[in-house]
Amino acid sequence: MEDDHERVVSVTSLSVQLFTVPTMARMLMVEENLMTTIIRTFVDHLRHRDLQGRFQFDRYTAQQAFKFGRVQSLIGDLKYVLISRPSEWSDQLRHKFLEGLDAFLELLKCMQGMDPVVRQVGQHIEMEPEWEAAFTLQMKLTHIISMIQEWCSTD
Repeated sequence: MEDDHERVVSVTSLSVQLFTVPTMARMLMVEENLMTTIIRTFVDHLRHRDLQGRFQFDRYTAQQAFKFGRVQSLIGDLKYVLISRPSEWSDQLRHKFLEGLDAFLELLKCMQGMDPVVRQVGQHIEMEPEWEAAFTLQMKLTHIISMIQEWCSTD
């Protein structure tokens, strides 16, 4: 599971078959807190933070996190879980979804103000700050934000 070089033969490639089945996804969300687990695992993989708790990327971690790592498939897993909105809500599903939403808001909190690009005056910049990883992370999560809004609109 830790070696993501051969994803096609890894157990992680089964997530699309498991999480896109609505009844299976709901059961895992309610009984195993799947949404929260995926989001917290995602946050744990992005360990580099500044003193305020915001994500902080440098050139090496940006390549590792988004191009080669498990982080990429975690975003896909979250999309699979949210792909089919519930037509009926139970109290347990509502509770677990709200826990997952809380974890997602914590993720967004870590993103707020991460790796800002500010105008440099007075001296020359020797090295351009890393902005690509923060931008990529934001772009990948926009679809998930829309899916969460769709879930909320059904209840």
